[in-house]
Amino acid sequence: MLLKKGHLNILSSDEVYRIHVATLEILERTGFIIHETKALELLNNSGANVDFKKKTAKIPSYLIQEAVAKTPKSFIWYARNPKNNIRVGGSSTKFGSGGPCKNIIDLETGECRSPTSEDAEKLVRLIDALPNIHIAYPPTELLDIPPKIRGIHGLAIAIKNSSKCLEGGGMDSLRIAATLIGGEEELRKKPFIAGYVDPISPLVHGKDMIQVIFNCAEFGQPIFMTAMALAGATAPATLAGLLVQQNAEILSGLLIANLINPRTPVIYGSVSCIMDMRTTIASVGSPEQGLISVAAAQIAHSYGIPCSVGAESDSKTPDAQASYEKAMSLVMAVMAGTDFCLLYTSDAADE
Repeated sequence: MLLKKGHLNILSSDEVYRIHVATLEILERTGFIIHETKALELLNNSGANVDFKKKTAKIPSYLIQEAVAKTPKSFIWYARNPKNNIRVGGSSTKFGSGGPCKNIIDLETGECRSPTSEDAEKLVRLIDALPNIHIAYPPTELLDIPPKIRGIHGLAIAIKNSSKCLEGGGMDSLRIAATLIGGEEELRKKPFIAGYVDPISPLVHGKDMIQVIFNCAEFGQPIFMTAMALAGATAPATLAGLLVQQNAEILSGLLIANLINPRTPVIYGSVSCIMDMRTTIASVGSPEQGLISVAAAQIAHSYGIPCSVGAESDSKTPDAQASYEKAMSLVMAVMAGTDFCLLYTSDAADE
């Protein structure tokens, strides 16, 4: 493990290259399952070997290499208040709240309960007040809101209670963003609202996530292309094998975005971890999670693409274990020179 120029590295340059070559081999020989016909048509017209019946695409290496070369290496993510704009690529690590949790500890009673929109509003106001948190989005599920409109309701809460950078990949969210920034053409000029895309490990892109890619790419908005592979379950047990698989998942999504709009900003994301073989539970606070994050940052940097990782914990309560595990994840993310570190809640802590 080496620390060079302020960056923590665990892979040699030769190992990064071998992961890259293995990734191209998987994409070209094994291919990807894609549950969206319009994405398959796009790949087929670009030279990929597509089987529409099986919904698979085998991707030539030149398509991936061209897409990586065209992907913006740096861009500004605009906020409603210019002082909260984020320079993505080459700047210090920025932080966000990560995925929404399904339970919350009531500050008045100390009891664990389901969160409400009121909780979300309070937490977004807190995020807006914290100088070291840069992305405003409700960090809780809005369980008092019907599922079909939770996303747009969460965006409304973020807009109402914060002027920091926003998330939301639905078309309704993009239309709202266009209204806020001055129209669709202005939105295309100024990346304003980021979408999140999570491939399904191993090697699958779901219909809903593909739609987010199309929505964001059409308007040139940033996409967090985030792999969530689980070593020993949805990915190979070896960390090298996991890194190859998640690289294939991220780069295939990046290619689709690039074919829609060559200048779509993509952030290379990893919150992959290992499965505890004794319990078959994801061990998100393990040392391996931090190692995967550092390696993912190295691979992203080798492509010149901005990167994002997660800080997580296996603790079931907000105790010392949670503090230590998240602190170590944060330290490794910053030392690896990541562009973003998202403070995810763990599945274990959220039960």
